[in-house]
Amino acid sequence: MNLYRVFLLFFVIMVLCQGVTAAVTIQDLIDHILGVQAIPAPDQPSADMNGDKCLDISDAICLIAGTPSPTPTPSPTPTPTPSPSPTPEPSWVDPLIVDNPEASFTGSWETGSMSTDKYGGDYRFHEKGDGSSYGSFVPTLPVSGPYKIYEWHPQGTNRTTSAEMIVKHSTGETKKTVNQQIQGGMWVLLGTFDLTEGTDCYVRITDNLPESDKVVMADAIKFAYENTAPSPTPTPTPTPSPTPSGTARPFREYVQEVIDELEERKATDVSGYLMKDKWGKYTGVTETLWYQATSYMWNECARGEWVSFSDGSSYQPYGHSYCSGLTLEIWHRAMKKRDQDLGIAEINENWNGLGNKGIFIVKKLWNVILIRYSDTGEIVSSRPCPATALEMSGLGRIITYGDETRFDDVQPYDFCDISRPGSGHSVVFINWVRDSGDNHIKGFRYYSSQGSTNGQGYQTEYFQGEGGTVYKQHFHAGRMYDSPLDNTTNTIREAGYTN
Repeated sequence: MNLYRVFLLFFVIMVLCQGVTAAVTIQDLIDHILGVQAIPAPDQPSADMNGDKCLDISDAICLIAGTPSPTPTPSPTPTPTPSPSPTPEPSWVDPLIVDNPEASFTGSWETGSMSTDKYGGDYRFHEKGDGSSYGSFVPTLPVSGPYKIYEWHPQGTNRTTSAEMIVKHSTGETKKTVNQQIQGGMWVLLGTFDLTEGTDCYVRITDNLPESDKVVMADAIKFAYENTAPSPTPTPTPTPSPTPSGTARPFREYVQEVIDELEERKATDVSGYLMKDKWGKYTGVTETLWYQATSYMWNECARGEWVSFSDGSSYQPYGHSYCSGLTLEIWHRAMKKRDQDLGIAEINENWNGLGNKGIFIVKKLWNVILIRYSDTGEIVSSRPCPATALEMSGLGRIITYGDETRFDDVQPYDFCDISRPGSGHSVVFINWVRDSGDNHIKGFRYYSSQGSTNGQGYQTEYFQGEGGTVYKQHFHAGRMYDSPLDNTTNTIREAGYTN
């Protein structure tokens, strides 16, 4: 056997010396040894017609010599470097609220609970100091980005007019001040700040106030991420309103309180009338309105901030309003006050089953805009106005829809809309103006926002034929029920709408 190997090796060497460079198969060599066939010449095709594995001459030498052909080392397949996955933008981030029990305090802060416009069960307060006593409201933020920060305090005449708030954000610290004698029981915007994910950012309320006979309040802080567009979610089934734990006053009292607050703000801050809209920035209210953690009317403008509108004009909307925006704001803030009296926390608010879509339909009706449900094309109401919004939501009822015989049923603080030639107005009714002779109704006094009062203020108008231009047949009035127990069925569907 070894002789055969030597012979074959010698034969292959001879072939190489003769210049044979063709590839041969194992079968070629065997057949050649047995005398069956000759190794093909270079100009002949290789015997690969039946799929036999072809060998190089060097492979054949190794095979004959009994030495296995070395397995070629495969070139390593380069591992592709994975491209880093982009961090997905959050589709929606719910507002985060830090109440005072969750905050940390340095110094001697007292706890109070008597104020009805507090957030939650209690609040903290401190007399004038040097700023070394403070409460730190630290959220755990899920993402980095722009956040609107709001402060909540119970108002009072013994509060400071300049509560110091230190906002720690991603680029440093910013000091803000809040007049705590007004705007109690609501979220007061401190501004929009770039915040970092985690617990690095906070709001610190200090005892550094200017008045020696006042106190600073530290109740709650809200951090609202600047969501661009919420992910679509199924329409939730409205849950029953929580059982009230307190007692509601007549709704007109809440309305009057809000009007008093607006008058006080007008005296101490900026006010003005601006009939313009810029979605998400300014829509005729003095502050952004939130319901069930959803904003549905906006004034997100800082003091002195210029806003450009679609017609190319620019204004400073801070503190400004227009009529239907202001009356809706008054209703909204009065509802919040009643919830506080009933012991209903803001997180549990439910206005007769209105959801995040229903509240937008209330807004459209209030603004006297004819709309349709987007899924069916059905007109929501052929006579949109505040009175219709109250009746359809089951929160109130229509008193008159241009029926002069019902005018005597209209009461102070009813919500009304009126029409004149070429214009309309949304107002809170105050009282009738009567003729001094026969006592018939000539006009009415109201509260609203208008150019003649430079924003919110009281005004008087008269009907046609009585020295004015208001149409009697277009005087519409609606009234809130004093107690939620009086509510009727809410017929506003939780659906989208189209104009």
